[in-house]
Amino acid sequence: MKSLNPLVSICIPVYNGASMIHRALESCVNQTYRNIEIIVVDNASADNTKEVVSRYIKADKRIKYFRNNTNIGLIRNFLRCLELAKGDFSQFLCHDDWLSRNYIEEGTKILSFNPDVGSVFSKVVSLTEDNEHFSLNFEIILQPKVYSSSYFFRNTYKSQLGANDILGFFRIKDLKETISFILELLKHPKYGKLYETSFPVDRMIAPKILLKYPLFIYTDKSAYIKTEHPQNTGKQFKYGFMGMTMIELCIAFQTCFEQLYKKELKKYLLGFRVSFGINSISEVIVNFIKGNLSKDDLIKEFNKKDLKLFFENYSILEKTLVFIGIIPKFILRGFGFILRRFIKKFRKKTLSCLPQDIFLEKKESLLRFKN
Repeated sequence: MKSLNPLVSICIPVYNGASMIHRALESCVNQTYRNIEIIVVDNASADNTKEVVSRYIKADKRIKYFRNNTNIGLIRNFLRCLELAKGDFSQFLCHDDWLSRNYIEEGTKILSFNPDVGSVFSKVVSLTEDNEHFSLNFEIILQPKVYSSSYFFRNTYKSQLGANDILGFFRIKDLKETISFILELLKHPKYGKLYETSFPVDRMIAPKILLKYPLFIYTDKSAYIKTEHPQNTGKQFKYGFMGMTMIELCIAFQTCFEQLYKKELKKYLLGFRVSFGINSISEVIVNFIKGNLSKDDLIKEFNKKDLKLFFENYSILEKTLVFIGIIPKFILRGFGFILRRFIKKFRKKTLSCLPQDIFLEKKESLLRFKN
């Protein structure tokens, strides 16, 4: 490390975030670790995001505001944050989320003294928001310990860990080294435009970095707090997005992941294809059962052309394992659904037991500069 007090860059890409960015900024300026820079890159917002951020800049000069002349897409805006960051470590923060007060201190302490560790992942607390009222949606809690990177490669595409891997705490030099790889993915002749919206190019950053390291660490001493609301970027990825079927979206996802797995993670390729195939096919059927897809939609999903494209690179063994695995997958999903309903019902009753600095204690402060 350059010093015992390394600079940490918190990167906040934002678009039309005037009504919510106060939470992210409050959590940053109130971090227990003080040597930080807060990089806010405004992707040509049409609201008064600039005015809200400017109020914070007057109170805390660690905040640096940049604005794009035009909207360059979510992923390119994120990369722009990295290009502007000058720290030794970096944390990506969505403008509608926030960090526990000890988040940066915990990540800095771990990475500073563990050169073989490529990333630190913290507990993720997901809250559903309705007009400034919050209810607990779910928590992602692994057993806190040191994990091998191979564990990540086997699970990133099929678990909640992978769904939030971009929320990890990384060395800035490692993140910047992934920029050229991400830009190459954005050039895909068919899916480039889709990938610009962050589907699913950001998922490639953590596995690309962990190729260089044998280990990553999960800690439950700090937390990343996500908010779920109708404006979430992820909410747009549903049936009919950009005129694509669910299977077509899955093919785009598959194509992106295989850029890494086919070239640098070949030993995990069979596991990826089988697991991804089972999950993709079963997800379409589940949506039909739930009534999200009509019979005509289901026929459209399972057309011969798309299925052939989906399984184009699968061996006979891989295809066989996919179709054998669908039935036990449905059984497990059924049990999982019942269990989640029970846990969610219980946790709603214990919302006040969330760590104070994560949620309740800071509520007045979090609303201070609301638009």
